[in-house]
This record gives sequence, structure tokens and C-alpha cells, in this order.
Amino acid sequence: MIKEFWDKLVGRRKSSTKLSRLEQILSELDRGQGTARQVSDRSGIKLSVVRTNLSTLHRMHLIRATGTKVQTGYSEENVWEVVR
Repeated sequence: MIKEFWDKLVGRRKSSTKLSRLEQILSELDRGQGTARQVSDRSGIKLSVVRTNLSTLHRMHLIRATGTKVQTGYSEENVWEVVR
């Protein structure tokens, strides 16, 4: 399922075409699991934008919470991964 979605998103793109924020975040999670804060740090995308897009990807059933939570400051964050 993820391969089909990914092919639709980036399969036919020209190399000069930028990825959308949703695509960038999905690509970052495809490289490895992470919290919203970790994905934000790795990608350079604002944390609020990452969180919004993680919610969208989760509703689309393209990512899931691993069940692991990481303590960050005063709260815990889910660790996300791509659904394979």
C-alpha cells in the first residue's frame, strides 16, 4: 500500500520538483522512526507543521504509532513509523 501511494506521490516527479510537506514528512519517516520533534529536527520543518501532517498521514493509514512514548520536556510523544 505504501509503495503504491509513494509511487503516486513522487514516482513521476521531475528531479527539479519539490516535495510537498506531507511528502517530506513521509519520506523522513520512511528513513526511520521518530517523534514529531525528531522529524522536525531532521527535516527542518516547523514542529507545528509536522504535527499537523502526522495527523493527516495517520488518518490516511500511512503511518502508525509504534506504542513507544518518548519523554520530551514536560510531555510524552509518540514514536511514529511508516506502515508497510
